Amino acid sequence: MPSFIKFTIAIEIAVIVLAYPASAAIPPNILILEKFASVPIVTPLSVSEDILNDELETVIENAPEITTNVNVDVEPKKIVEPEKPAPAPKKIFSIDQSRLIIPTISLDKPIAPVGLTPEGDMDVLDDPSRVGWFNGRALPGEVGSAVIGAHVYQAFANLKKLKVGDEIYVKQADGSQLRFEVEEIAVIPYTDTTHLPKIFNRTDGLYLNLITCHGEPVPGKSTYTHRLVVYTKLVATT
Repeated sequence: MPSFIKFTIAIEIAVIVLAYPASAAIPPNILILEKFASVPIVTPLSVSEDILNDELETVIENAPEITTNVNVDVEPKKIVEPEKPAPAPKKIFSIDQSRLIIPTISLDKPIAPVGLTPEGDMDVLDDPSRVGWFNGRALPGEVGSAVIGAHVYQAFANLKKLKVGDEIYVKQADGSQLRFEVEEIAVIPYTDTTHLPKIFNRTDGLYLNLITCHGEPVPGKSTYTHRLVVYTKLVATT
């Protein structure tokens, strides 16, 4: 029923009740019923309990499902430890009391450290009883190029007799030793510096290179026309 009709009926009922005398024989509620019997009166409380129950069931049925037991796989947090600095390379051998042994040429000499000359060249011991290890590079047995030199007229007089495949040893006082094998032998003009990186600066393996003078003396200089280089590589530790 439209709201304006409900409002009009309410006014007419109120007028009839107020206008009816108190002594009248017919109760006012009978008059109201007779006058508006054909008009349904709707109030806000006219919805039945069954309808409310049906609506409630519909709401419950259409409600989204709520899951209370939720299994969530939580990956445990990993404890990240701070990175530790890389350990310093272990020196397999020390030069102290070590010896260079080359069975092929019957060489067995103690090794002593040497540095650079004032001109910037690798120094050579002026002592026929010893050979010199260049202390500016790797020790024998370390990654890199260890270099040992001696004069051609002293300890390395027979170095030119070595061949590819010959064995060379660096031995400690405790009896432990490194075994190297000759890979290449080269004769290089003393003025050629292109071979220096291969002699002194390789870092892709464990090398021991032996070097001495070769050829003829250079007039006016205390050197020779060439250098003899024996390239060897570590093959075993015992």
